Amino acid sequence: MDYTQHPLFRPAVKTVLTFEQVADAIPIAFQSSEGTAPSMKTVAKLIAQSSLETGHYQHMWNFNFGNVKKRWTPDDGQLFTMFRCNEVLSGKVEWFDPPHPQTHFRAFESAAAGVIDWQRLILKVARYAPAKALLIDDAASGQAFALKLGECGYYTADKTLYSTAVGRLTETTLAALATRASTPAAVPVLTPPPLSDADRERVQGLIALTTWDAMYDYFRGSPVDDSPKA
Repeated sequence: MDYTQHPLFRPAVKTVLTFEQVADAIPIAFQSSEGTAPSMKTVAKLIAQSSLETGHYQHMWNFNFGNVKKRWTPDDGQLFTMFRCNEVLSGKVEWFDPPHPQTHFRAFESAAAGVIDWQRLILKVARYAPAKALLIDDAASGQAFALKLGECGYYTADKTLYSTAVGRLTETTLAALATRASTPAAVPVLTPPPLSDADRERVQGLIALTTWDAMYDYFRGSPVDDSPKA
């Protein structure tokens, strides 16, 4: 079968995201799914796990935040793409090239769609409920959450190596999020448009000859009678 001709196929496109974009998107998706805002530590765990899967968001393909595979039996109805990847099977790393089914991954048209789908998998699929419990428990470490994900079958990599990496990334991400939260957002500097000499004289005339209400109407673009008053 030529999968590139399938109506759900999309060419593999690298979709790089910044930390700021991810840190904004993940809490929004979580609240959309759960109805409550996530704790900072929960966000850190999610960013850490997704960051490991996507090479710190520098090697994300088609906005797939968690390298979630396309499912064909039954068909999940999701868009998909194909790219070279490896899996650990029977303790051995094996590489696969398209069009092998192991290279089929879900694809999304936007970061918003991708982050919601990935979180829905972890938060709503019963298979991952034990991992979700550790995700939302601030007393649980990122390493414990990632280890449980592995035990639930999320990944085939070495569980110790994978979970240790996510644990370390959770701590550095938590520190980055704390710094971000404590740093005031930059206040935009509003620069007024330049005035011509005629406009400047008109404004000065308004200041001298009219009330504040008339000035307000002028700047809103409403007609203002600024003729000299008796």
